Amino acid sequence: MSDFSSGDKTTKGSTIAAGDASTSHQFTGSVFIEGSLSASAEVSASAFFGDGGGLTNLPGGGGGGGISWDGSTANGVATYKDGDEATVESKFTYDGDGEMLSLTGTLNHTGSHYLSGTLTITGVESTPMLVMDDSDASAQIGRAHVGYVGSSDFAAFAHQDNANTSNYCISQRSTGQTDINTRAGTNMTFRYASATRMQLDQNGGFSIGANYAPAEYKLDVSGSTRIGTDPYNGSHKLFVTGGIIQTGSTALFHVANGQVDAFVISGSTGGFNPSQGLMNVDTNAQWVRFGGGINIPSGWAVNFGASDGQGNGDGGKFSYGGANLEISGAHNSTSIFSGSVNFGYDTPTFTIDAGNGAISAKCDTGESSGFTIAGPTALTGSEQYQVLLIEAADKTSDNGNPVLAATSMGVGIGIGQPLVALDVVYEPTNKLDNDTGGGETVFFGGGSSLTAGALYYLHTDGNWTITDADAVGSGGTQLLAIAKGTTPGQHGMLVRGWFDAHSQLDNFSAGKSVWMSTTAGKMDTTVPVGSGNVQRVVGYCTDTSNVIYFNPDGSGSVI
Repeated sequence: MSDFSSGDKTTKGSTIAAGDASTSHQFTGSVFIEGSLSASAEVSASAFFGDGGGLTNLPGGGGGGGISWDGSTANGVATYKDGDEATVESKFTYDGDGEMLSLTGTLNHTGSHYLSGTLTITGVESTPMLVMDDSDASAQIGRAHVGYVGSSDFAAFAHQDNANTSNYCISQRSTGQTDINTRAGTNMTFRYASATRMQLDQNGGFSIGANYAPAEYKLDVSGSTRIGTDPYNGSHKLFVTGGIIQTGSTALFHVANGQVDAFVISGSTGGFNPSQGLMNVDTNAQWVRFGGGINIPSGWAVNFGASDGQGNGDGGKFSYGGANLEISGAHNSTSIFSGSVNFGYDTPTFTIDAGNGAISAKCDTGESSGFTIAGPTALTGSEQYQVLLIEAADKTSDNGNPVLAATSMGVGIGIGQPLVALDVVYEPTNKLDNDTGGGETVFFGGGSSLTAGALYYLHTDGNWTITDADAVGSGGTQLLAIAKGTTPGQHGMLVRGWFDAHSQLDNFSAGKSVWMSTTAGKMDTTVPVGSGNVQRVVGYCTDTSNVIYFNPDGSGSVI
């Protein structure tokens, strides 16, 4: 039974429209309620109007006050359309049929926001979604923590249980520095298809390889390793502090063929410089150079061409037994040394005992080739054999004219079988160039700007002075010599020997005497006959044009 019937009714106090859930009460016209309206069932009307203080708890409009009027004077700020639609000035809409909530503008929210379902945000691609922009804030999706982990102005990523300054996963600073991190007591692994391929352990050991195993060294690589592409260009190097230890059955260093300085071991002095390397392997020239020498322990050997590692193959070996150094060729064949060989230490000693065999020191041809013995040297031999034989290209014992031969008869120069204690053979005539010569040469005396080939005498002041047969004091009784160059102390002065007097000899004639000339510094086959002239023989003409045997008389005579 209802207290209401048709027509306008005014009630004071509480008014009850009794009935059960199936009973409905209908009001025709406007119903003004001052106070609270409570209903246990649905209340419907063509329109609801508030008094300016707010209209709340509308059915279908959010249940808990989700839609309310904010006091705007514009009608329709909060408009409830039907059971599944509502709008707020067309800025905020809810479509129950499409299950879509739309907002145009800025959403300011304080408190917690709970969302069940998928959140999709669309808009201009260049515009980011800002969540507490440029501040020490964070967000969490599932167990992934993004943003602030305890260090200001850092951007970090971590598991929610490790979102702190020690246990984070990765962070980047405003400077761009990026840090990859793992929690204390754990390892950092790099995986492919969930299989570990690299690992950095908590002790700093880094292991790499398909057949991964925990690192036993600071860098542990299972498989081959390549460093760089170019030889010693300054950007591709491997520096090792300490030792390189081989623990397997085979140690293999593979270097490319045809490469200069293919493998170099350098010391601290040479640095990365192949020419100063302690050991240098050249696969182009196919040699190995040792800059610091080779030390062979007692009882060890260096084998060459040996097939069994014991020096018993086709090659030879160096071996040291603690007292003697043995050098042997294959099957005791001849061992050949090319280049410089030094024996001994500080004061070297050199002993070769060849029995009845021959010892030969052979040098290649060329200006820089040669064989040098420095220091006191004793050569001994039997009466049947030459003690010392020195040969040159066309000066050999085969043609009977070696450079030098020492036998039981004496020393031969230019002759292989000397007949007296000193047997010298001269053959200079076809070997001399213009204004050159050789023989007994001295390097004392002063003077400068001398003329090569001119005749000089040694003055009482110690200087070499030009000769002149016009005056006895200009070479008549003094020591004579031919200048071999411009400076006596550097080029020397020939006091006796053979000379090609191309520029300083007049009237050459084979076999004739050569006299000191009345022309300063010159020589002539014509005898000076003027009054007061000095007549002094200085040599004789050979059968080769301008070549003389220079052998001055002890003194001359004055006409």
